[in-house]
Amino acid sequence: MSLALTVADWMTMVQLIYRLNCIEDFLQYQPKVLEIINMIVPFDAGVFHLADQEQDSVITGNAYGYHMSEKDLNELKNGLNSNAFLKSLLLDPSGVVSRGPDLSQFSEIGLNLENEIGLNLENARLIPNDEQHAFSVVLNYKDELLGYIILLRQDQEEQFNMRDKCVLENLKNHIALQLYKLSNSYIDMDRLDNRIYVLEKKLSRYGLSKRELEILALIQGGKTDPEICEELIFSTSTFKKHLNHIYGKMNVSNRVSLIKMINTEMQQA
Repeated sequence: MSLALTVADWMTMVQLIYRLNCIEDFLQYQPKVLEIINMIVPFDAGVFHLADQEQDSVITGNAYGYHMSEKDLNELKNGLNSNAFLKSLLLDPSGVVSRGPDLSQFSEIGLNLENEIGLNLENARLIPNDEQHAFSVVLNYKDELLGYIILLRQDQEEQFNMRDKCVLENLKNHIALQLYKLSNSYIDMDRLDNRIYVLEKKLSRYGLSKRELEILALIQGGKTDPEICEELIFSTSTFKKHLNHIYGKMNVSNRVSLIKMINTEMQQA
């Protein structure tokens, strides 16, 4: 299948893979990925869904629409559970890139059913009226479903071809790997923020600064001194200075006593 790609395609993909690996903001990952894909596989509209890890189905978490209205995006997202075409795109979670049939078939079926039996199937049809061609990419890493990308083209545009499929097959593993890295880092940071918030509430009487609470949250999370210095960009001397201030405020003399006091305060709370 790689024979479908030209030398120019391969050179472009190398540049795009580099750009993918340079994305460091998890919250900006979805729009940036769709923007990068559009440079080599042009599409009219696209949606990048993040899989909801607490649901064993195609139900998705956060979704980002590229050149889509908020209404179309929400209805397309909801359609994953009711639209036969969309569900067919996501049936195989093994990480394939698949091309669906013309969307006009599904629009016609929905309209005919509405006219014949009076059933409102607005949410069961693919909402963007002019879209006819679609491609889906299922993103997996280490047998973990991470999300889906669905690309759409209007009816006057060409169908996605073998070259497009080959490009997406080569990009999807890089997209999934970076998504996996960024999502885990974001979850860790979110948990850190939650720990800081809880410590701030439970230890308010000690008058700890925001930076001291960050250090306590990392200590509570099992981080070593070097790891804390690296995460907070501290020198060893600066870290020890902050730690001594914490000891003084909480009236302890060592790390063991500090952790014991934190646990005691949390249990009492």
